[in-house]
Amino acid sequence: MSLKILADPREGRVEVKSQGVEVGERITLPVGAHTFRYTGDGWNVMCRVLVTATSRRIKFLKDGGSCELY
Repeated sequence: MSLKILADPREGRVEVKSQGVEVGERITLPVGAHTFRYTGDGWNVMCRVLVTATSRRIKFLKDGGSCELY
């Protein structure tokens, strides 16, 4: 699956396994559970989500330090 990486605010970098991409880019992952590590300017989020065949994007939120998969 190809997921678009989003964040609020719109900055930072995401790492999953050996891949790393900037916010606004896409990352390609197989269907299954993955741990995402987001690093932004002064904030971090780590979350484990189940990527499905219908997943299209993941958004990291500074407020609450969470992520949402769409």
